[in-house]
Amino acid sequence: MEERDLGSLKEAHIPPGGRLGWGHKGLYDTINKLIHFQLGLALTSLGVITSLVAQQMYSLPAYAFIAQDFTTQAVLYTHHQYIAGFIMAGAFAHGAIFFIRDYNPEQNVIV
Repeated sequence: MEERDLGSLKEAHIPPGGRLGWGHKGLYDTINKLIHFQLGLALTSLGVITSLVAQQMYSLPAYAFIAQDFTTQAVLYTHHQYIAGFIMAGAFAHGAIFFIRDYNPEQNVIV
């Protein structure tokens, strides 16, 4: 079997009309070369995970004494939601920095 790279496979599978996928032409380079884009994605993921941890700790407490102490439960939930909010603010900030400073519309052509 002949060995191929992803670029040759992509070119071999051109759909009828040949226009499908043109909007994502420069996406690989955008994601892999621009640090603010990567940091924004990582912070977004971490913020969502932290928010899910807060919800799970509130609805399914891991320790029996936390289930009995509603104040502690509410404080832990609020604490983790605040952390998630600050992380998401950082994600939005780095996303904005990416769009203002690093984004190149000519590289990411949408046809």
